[in-house]
Amino acid sequence: MKINQIIILLVLPVLSLFSEDHQGSHPGCTGKLKIVKIVECVLEHSPELKFARLELGALEGKKKVAAYLFPSNPYVTMGNSFRKYVGNDQLNGESGISVNMEFMVSQEIFLSSQRKSRMQVALMESNAGFYKSLTIERNTISDAISAAIRYRYAEKIVLVYDQISKISDEIHRMISKRSELGLVPPIEADLAESEKIKNYKLYQMALRDYEAQKINLTVMMGVSNREDISILDQVSPPILDNKDQSELIDYAFTHRPEVGVNESMIKMRAKQLDLLHKEKISNPTISAFSQRDGFMENVIGAKVSIPLRVWRNQSGEIQEGQYRLKQAESISEVNRHTIRSEVLQAVSSYKSLEKELETQPSGLNSKLNDNLEFLKTAIVKGQVNLKEALVIQQSFLNLKINLIETEKNLILSGIEMQRAIGLPFLEFKDHE
Repeated sequence: MKINQIIILLVLPVLSLFSEDHQGSHPGCTGKLKIVKIVECVLEHSPELKFARLELGALEGKKKVAAYLFPSNPYVTMGNSFRKYVGNDQLNGESGISVNMEFMVSQEIFLSSQRKSRMQVALMESNAGFYKSLTIERNTISDAISAAIRYRYAEKIVLVYDQISKISDEIHRMISKRSELGLVPPIEADLAESEKIKNYKLYQMALRDYEAQKINLTVMMGVSNREDISILDQVSPPILDNKDQSELIDYAFTHRPEVGVNESMIKMRAKQLDLLHKEKISNPTISAFSQRDGFMENVIGAKVSIPLRVWRNQSGEIQEGQYRLKQAESISEVNRHTIRSEVLQAVSSYKSLEKELETQPSGLNSKLNDNLEFLKTAIVKGQVNLKEALVIQQSFLNLKINLIETEKNLILSGIEMQRAIGLPFLEFKDHE
């Protein structure tokens, strides 16, 4: 029992160290980072993207299989037979043994361009896999940038609630002292304490959201959530060049990799159906043989064998292939509807948030900070009614949070619009 305990005490620290090293196994993915570096870390760690790229390697193997010159390996047949004859043979009256030997090579061959069709099917499937990989990569980039933005703005909101919590704490402390001196009624001290507790709870809620956003980002990056991460730059707004909605939809149809997946799948199903029709003509097997019979004669010849399609005539496979092709076309139409909807919603949301942010006067955040400090001083000195002042303070706080949320939502909406339209990512500027 003591030995087992000693082993556990020795092994657990080692496992703990291994776990920490494993979580932080991405050098350069912690500390002060630009968003492009965060994206690189996420792409390097993403298991979904790794799986998609491994699938591309498997599809390359299928292309090699389809390019084989023959549908199967050759068959080699060898045979020996012995015949014993007795002395009453009417021809020569002698007894003896004759040996028959045979050697034959058989090879199945393609007919009706079946090999070419198989190569085309494999090529279309490989193209579909390539576009799927691009789709996963773009979605991963979009998710990574969005996660970084949410993390950064969650930190901003924590700072706001920390500021207001400290202000409330100071107000409560000063009001309590004045209440003890009889300068204000005790109810004002209770009111200040209630406001202090409320703002502290809001601060804790913001802190929990910040931790949740950090965990989400660090898991995507493959690093420990205990590591410090600071974002140095900001996402640049997308440039639409005054394009109308129909132009943006057309752009999405030509640049979204999902469209390439659908087109490749349709072509693959069409090539598969064409191959099924060609396979109605059976592949022949050609054989060449050399034989030596019992009379010491050498015989060389050839054979051709063709399977008869009696019971299986490909009708079921062809029917399935026809409906698979129609399904691929239907899926393509559904995805085009989805792309159209995503573009329209993303553009509408972005323009609405852009207008909302434009209505905010410049320097509003700085003015709100000054007003909060002025209001705190006025409350402490008893220059304003506490209840009215707290209502005004809450209004200022709500406006600060709303300003941060609107700015965050505008950036997130711009990222979604880039993804929906098929615009390139990784357009950044230094944080001001």
